[in-house]
Amino acid sequence: MPTEILRSAFPVPDIPAVYFLSCVGFFRREERTAAPHPPAREKSISRAPTVVSTDVVWCPWLDAVADAQHLPFRSGHVTNVLGVDVLHHVATPLAFLKEAERILINGGRLVLVEPWITPFSYLVYRYLHQEDCDLTADPLAGMSIRSAESKRPLDGNQAIPYLLFGPAVLARTLGSLPGFRPLAIEPFCLFAYLLSLGFKRASLLPEWMYPVVSRLEHATIEWWRSAAALRALIVLEKQAG
Repeated sequence: MPTEILRSAFPVPDIPAVYFLSCVGFFRREERTAAPHPPAREKSISRAPTVVSTDVVWCPWLDAVADAQHLPFRSGHVTNVLGVDVLHHVATPLAFLKEAERILINGGRLVLVEPWITPFSYLVYRYLHQEDCDLTADPLAGMSIRSAESKRPLDGNQAIPYLLFGPAVLARTLGSLPGFRPLAIEPFCLFAYLLSLGFKRASLLPEWMYPVVSRLEHATIEWWRSAAALRALIVLEKQAG
């Protein structure tokens, strides 16, 4: 995920505490050591370090274990929420979005990096990926993942972000989230993701080659964005109200 994309998504912080919600560990501060035992589940966090990393299952790099549908933060006390491949794993995505709206300060931002549906990516996600890709789901009507009542934490529906923020449904989604205004919905990513094989251990993209592939994507993105982009950057800002 390009660092410059995330940097452009966040406002200059004017409050010292910035929190992140993330399903991966690369935002953990380098100086923080792994916790010797799982953090307390659903423990309310009132005073915390600059970056708080959470997930629904415990990992050594986490600060808290929390359900994205019931976040353990006080209302209006979080400057930014970052989710990387979070939204499409949540059983009730709208509940997560409303929780993010609740905990953010006015002017705070929800930044999501998620799968995105295009004619090409649908074929990849539907037939070559282990997760579901169900375009018949209606995330605004309730549960959006098949067998949601018995779903495991890593079960997901990769169509959810598009079903919430695609051009045909965006107005309906924002009607359910009156406190948010969209700043960016930008499909991106093609060659790098395919060559990296996603989050698998094996990769066809050596680290030294990534800058070259990244520049190629940047230079050609307008040729393939609408037809083949695999991911999307979604940025919502909380409005005063």
